[in-house]
Amino acid sequence: MRGMRVFVAAAAVLLVAAAPNGERWTRAWTASMWQVPAEQAKTLENVTIRSAVRVGAGGAQLRLRLANDYGPALTIGAATVRLPGGQAVRVTFGGQASVRVPESAPLVSDPIALPVKAFDVVEVSLFFPEATPFNTVHDVGGQKTLVSAAGDHTTEDFAPAEQWRLRPLIAGLDVLTAKPRPVVVAYGDLDHRQCRLRQ
Repeated sequence: MRGMRVFVAAAAVLLVAAAPNGERWTRAWTASMWQVPAEQAKTLENVTIRSAVRVGAGGAQLRLRLANDYGPALTIGAATVRLPGGQAVRVTFGGQASVRVPESAPLVSDPIALPVKAFDVVEVSLFFPEATPFNTVHDVGGQKTLVSAAGDHTTEDFAPAEQWRLRPLIAGLDVLTAKPRPVVVAYGDLDHRQCRLRQ
């Protein structure tokens, strides 16, 4: 295809941070975030959303990465993670359960005490107490984002009031592991449009 150039490289993971005992944070799942088209935009209030992601590496703890590249500041009233059917574990940001996500900025959670194995599915639940426009999203190819009826349902199962094919805000999951792991990075230019895929 004209203009297509793809370069593939294998490399060791760069360390995000290292713990005193030699363990280190490494990315186990990530998504490329983009601005939602106007016709697909949503504004939700007093609801919980739940998204499922499959991690590519295991570790003793998790960190949740959020992205708000294209939106105004917003409030997350509560957040949890769990394995499907398991007990929800609270997620905090700077020691607080509720957090204000800055305008056009990323946010990384505190370490989360949820051990995972490679290829585990992790469910991430976020509660939005205020009217929240979702402008920064990732297109979900598989399981859709579940949207609850009114209320904070981050610690419990709920029957979705609706489902959305886009996954807002959730940009990555890191795991704390003793071993670095290799990744494959592909860069390309497809029909003069920049295309980048990173694990």
